[in-house]
Amino acid sequence: MYQSSHPSMNTRMSIFMRTAAISLLLVPISLNAKSQGVSGSNAQNTTPPQSVATRLDEIWRNAPNQWQRTPIDSTKQVDTVSPDVRALRNSYWMQPPQNRAIRMSSQVTLGAVFDSRRPEVGPARGGSPSVWVVATFEGFHVYTIEPGQPFLYTEANMRVSTVIKEPKGANFSSGLLLDVNYLGGSLKTATGDIMSSRLTPQQYAPRLGHTYILQLVYIDQYDTLMPYKRWDVTSGTVQPDDALEVYRASHGKSVLKGKFVSEAINYIRSVLPDEAKER
Repeated sequence: MYQSSHPSMNTRMSIFMRTAAISLLLVPISLNAKSQGVSGSNAQNTTPPQSVATRLDEIWRNAPNQWQRTPIDSTKQVDTVSPDVRALRNSYWMQPPQNRAIRMSSQVTLGAVFDSRRPEVGPARGGSPSVWVVATFEGFHVYTIEPGQPFLYTEANMRVSTVIKEPKGANFSSGLLLDVNYLGGSLKTATGDIMSSRLTPQQYAPRLGHTYILQLVYIDQYDTLMPYKRWDVTSGTVQPDDALEVYRASHGKSVLKGKFVSEAINYIRSVLPDEAKER
């Protein structure tokens, strides 16, 4: 009788069962070897990859705006302005362009395209009035644009040491605490809930306790100050601290970088138009 070279069905089942049993015995041994750090090529690259949350925490720890993650207790913070001025500032964020920005899930950057034809020191885009000061970042407050709404903005409190230039009709002075607006923030509500919006670790942002030369856009209609350009002068010399000016400096186009603060102030005053008065 012709006999096939392939094993019979019963033989194949027997081989399969033995192989399965051996595999079940080997799996725990293999896992145990990895867990105990066995050396050799088979035990390499066994560390599990970092979770997204862990990696994000690491990025936040090194981000200059990590302070924005700290929830401000709405029941304890004291507003720096009157209720009428607060309502006015809230209304700024209710205007269509700003309202769209504050409701977006990701951070946006003003003036994100570098134009080498635009001067390092000059008017803001669109000709908006600018205030130039030397100021120290002392603290911050967080507000909702409307009660109960999860859309927040932060006011960074900057203590002025020198007013470099200001528009005619303005009345900024040394010692004044300026409130500079930033999108997003984190707020603890009266019920204990934590509201957060537009929180993104930034490569360039003001650091608590640091001193800066600031160019701020002054929106008189809403009594609001928005950041435009920033140079860190904490060390006593000027270092660009926003993406566009860092880019300019990296290409050797910055006049301000490396100057002493007094030299930088004199230079800015000499370059800006006369109609922006100094104090």
